[in-house]
Amino acid sequence: MTTEEERKKEFMERCVDREGKATRVDNPADRRREAKRFRALSEYHGKAVSDHLDGEALLMAIEEGYYVMLHKANEALVLSGFKPSTHECTLLGLRGIFNSPQLANDLRRAFRERKNVDYYINPGKPELKEFKNPDDFVNQTMNPFISKINKIIEEEFDEYEGER
Repeated sequence: MTTEEERKKEFMERCVDREGKATRVDNPADRRREAKRFRALSEYHGKAVSDHLDGEALLMAIEEGYYVMLHKANEALVLSGFKPSTHECTLLGLRGIFNSPQLANDLRRAFRERKNVDYYINPGKPELKEFKNPDDFVNQTMNPFISKINKIIEEEFDEYEGER
């Protein structure tokens, strides 16, 4: 089990200091601008989730749902002063900046589901329906994650909330 301090140190070393896979955003106006961009990306992918759930390519809702989650996490991280440029650094940021290994685990599970949809399953096979229910993914994974990130944003960045 790692401590909060160890998780933050890992994020800083692996993503900011050594590898440069996350950049610092020190200017408050830049933070707000980037946060709004990530929010818009999350909302746009959210529209695609709805489109896929109502269409014929249901499993694509899982892929799009992952990106809803990723961009929402990046919105919160950039408000805290860090802009990740890799999926892994977003995960490490959730753990290290917000001290939330559970959110990181939720995003990691969604990432695996997205990869399964993208690369490993054959939509033509009948057993696919047993693989993952897109509605369950949205209701049990994506929506709770978004709610938790929104709560972090509301509690920690109230000055930004007024700009929504």
